[in-house]
Amino acid sequence: MKLKWLVLPLIAVFVSFSHLSASTVDDTDTPRTEHVVIEENNLQKLSEEMKRNKLGLVIMFHAEYCDFCDRLEHELLQPMVRSGEYDDKVLIRKIQVDGAYDLVNFNGQQVSSDQLTTMYDASMTPTLVFLDAEGAEQAERILGYTTPDFFAAYVERAINKLHKAVSAQ
Repeated sequence: MKLKWLVLPLIAVFVSFSHLSASTVDDTDTPRTEHVVIEENNLQKLSEEMKRNKLGLVIMFHAEYCDFCDRLEHELLQPMVRSGEYDDKVLIRKIQVDGAYDLVNFNGQQVSSDQLTTMYDASMTPTLVFLDAEGAEQAERILGYTTPDFFAAYVERAINKLHKAVSAQ
């Protein structure tokens, strides 16, 4: 009888630990934190690479509080970067509109992320802009991310237009 009272607490502890370990192994509800889209801080340096390799630039202007930005990055931009399918056409980067940091613009001047956001009229997040090595827009910007159904096709069309313009330069 005493053995029964010793074994029951041990079983309870075992069940608790096995439940705990199972919940830490199952990461289906864990938010994805891996970021493969680089937060850009030097557009002039990037411009040199773009000129050398005849590449365009897709910038996602995003905000820390923007859930749609996170969705766009995880559902579309990260898979695009990982696929390697666009490596010979564009670089894909992001700039945080509500970040309190400075970056170097295409002319080599140090500007705030807020100034760059204003320059590209990208206060609505997310905003995708499609730029050549001089920082000029070569395809129509895309504002927001609410319906992913045709969104990838719109981005693909803008990238192709950008690539055509950059290749002709």
